[in-house]
Amino acid sequence: MTTKSWRHEVAHRGRAVRLSFVFILVVPLLFLAAPAGAGDTGNGLTAFRDKLYDVRYVSPQEAWVVGFPGMLLHSTDAGSSWEKVEVPTSEALFAMDFVDRNHGWIVGRNGTILTTADGGKTWSLQTSNTTEPLFSVDFIDASKGWAVGNFGTIVHTADGGRTWTAEVLEAMTSAGIHSVFFHDAYHGWLVGEYPIWEAQLEEDVESSSISNMFRTDDGGKTWQCVMTGIPYTLYDVAFSGDGTGWAVGSKGILIASEDGGATWKQIPTDKQSHLLRIALQKDNVWIVGAGGTLMVVDNHTPRAIALPIYTWFSSVSFGDASHGLLVGGRGTLMVTNDGGKTWK
Repeated sequence: MTTKSWRHEVAHRGRAVRLSFVFILVVPLLFLAAPAGAGDTGNGLTAFRDKLYDVRYVSPQEAWVVGFPGMLLHSTDAGSSWEKVEVPTSEALFAMDFVDRNHGWIVGRNGTILTTADGGKTWSLQTSNTTEPLFSVDFIDASKGWAVGNFGTIVHTADGGRTWTAEVLEAMTSAGIHSVFFHDAYHGWLVGEYPIWEAQLEEDVESSSISNMFRTDDGGKTWQCVMTGIPYTLYDVAFSGDGTGWAVGSKGILIASEDGGATWKQIPTDKQSHLLRIALQKDNVWIVGAGGTLMVVDNHTPRAIALPIYTWFSSVSFGDASHGLLVGGRGTLMVTNDGGKTWK
């Protein structure tokens, strides 16, 4: 079974001064310095200053981690041991996606896109045609993929990244797009900041017309606003194979859809910290966030899992029902071998 099938289971710059200020606001919390309280991992692999942004299994035993500065880690034993892999960049690497064990892409700061076609033995740079930071990447097969980033940036490819086309989603010109998710070649979703300052600063913009979620039904040719009723930043969105959708955001926001994303409802989490990333397992939904947040959602009921580390967690991934990995600030990398009951 491919990694992708597991996952479905389991503009304009005329306002230069204004945008330079907005840039500080739109970069997600996980790309900033970690809060005090966490210690060194003590494993000699990562250092206190390192930031790990994404983790992904490509088989039950093989996994990858990306981070800052230009960090790529590889494990072939479900996270028991790791090696650092050299890549042709020192830019922060924020997210990755694999369609199988051989074909993968990594995106990061300054429009960085890396790719491999040989299972990570070699990595090469691709030309993204943007210098904006890219926060999320999603491929549906070895040819078609999308990446998103700051100031409404969307880049897409139909040839595995040999050529990328850069566009700007006009409604998000002054905001950041944080996550992209595609069901197939036609149906996709974007979430990001809620650009409420558009309504506050421009009289001709109605606040009821702006959104932090968009969907496409034509492969990204057009995007439509999805009104979630949540006037906060959303950091991640994902759908399971049965059409159930999930999105997380600032101030502990968790919303869910049971009708393919047509309508959304908020699920209380008792959290005020930012929720940053979703991972879908066959029977569970896992969520990570700031302040050492790790939650599992069972039957639409979130349950917090206490961990002895107070830093932000940026990503969680499971290779099978037992083996999982959790990464975050200050070089934090944690592993579970019992389905998330305990982490070390």
